Amino acid sequence: MAAKPDSVWYADLAMELEAGRLTPFLGAGVNMVGVDRGSPYVPGARLPDSSELATYLATKRRYELKEGEKPELIKVAQWMFSRLGTVPLYDELHKLFDHDFPPTAVHDALAMMPEYVRRTAGAYQVEYPLLITTNYDDALERAFAARDEPFDVLTYLATGKNLGRFVHTDPSGKVTLVKLGKTYHGADLKERPVILKLHGAVWRAALSNPLGQDSYVVTEDDYIESMAGDVIARLPHAVSARMQACHYLFLGYSLRDWNLRAMLHRIWKEHVRENKSWAVEREADDAEVSAWQSRDVDIFELDLGEFAGTFADELSRAGELAP
Repeated sequence: MAAKPDSVWYADLAMELEAGRLTPFLGAGVNMVGVDRGSPYVPGARLPDSSELATYLATKRRYELKEGEKPELIKVAQWMFSRLGTVPLYDELHKLFDHDFPPTAVHDALAMMPEYVRRTAGAYQVEYPLLITTNYDDALERAFAARDEPFDVLTYLATGKNLGRFVHTDPSGKVTLVKLGKTYHGADLKERPVILKLHGAVWRAALSNPLGQDSYVVTEDDYIESMAGDVIARLPHAVSARMQACHYLFLGYSLRDWNLRAMLHRIWKEHVRENKSWAVEREADDAEVSAWQSRDVDIFELDLGEFAGTFADELSRAGELAP
């Protein structure tokens, strides 16, 4: 069974955030905070988790399930891509994610972090947070914008001639292709927080810039491609350096899916494990606990809404902020 965190853990998170060593890593589970899990998914009304997205695509496209089989997003997406190609798949995903979805309590709590590090830095150089997400939506960005927090976005390109590279969107909306990560200095964590869209994203303003395009790591081929290349080396140096020496805080992840285990394994190869990492999951069985522990990650069984509230309170007390 997974343990419950003590109150000191939240203080640890705040102090490691202040030191520039805490990196939240968001999965699809953060989109379900505050959602009645018994309610049916209605496209456009709210964000789906991966199971709901898989079920929606499978039903609409008449994907035939074997007896007792539950839809898996990566399999349904690969089937759809194999039959029809990229455009129909991307069109379906764009329709589902091109909405002004409200941030959850987790997004709102994380958006408090930049102001916290400014207030606690004192005479020291501010080290803004890196936030990594494998979600396709922009709810996290909307939470930052609601607090008037400037930020940079790095988005993985899963298709096209620049496949495997990242595009950088700065606070003004300017979009730049990151051609060589180690010499690219446009995204600097000493200036602003960075949101890394590791599995691509819906592009909310596709006509505004020729580099702007939807990009989704969603099929089996996409995952294999993203893991085969040296993705970390293609990131700006400030970001890749942070990823190698930080505490990861995994929120809304399940390691039951092989693709997520493989993705984390690829990142873990570059990570200095002397820094403890943590995972927060609402319900974790013994297999899940073992999977995290085998990667030297302590897992806490905790509702993400409860985590968000307590973490926000900690940042408010330490930084004298309004949650």
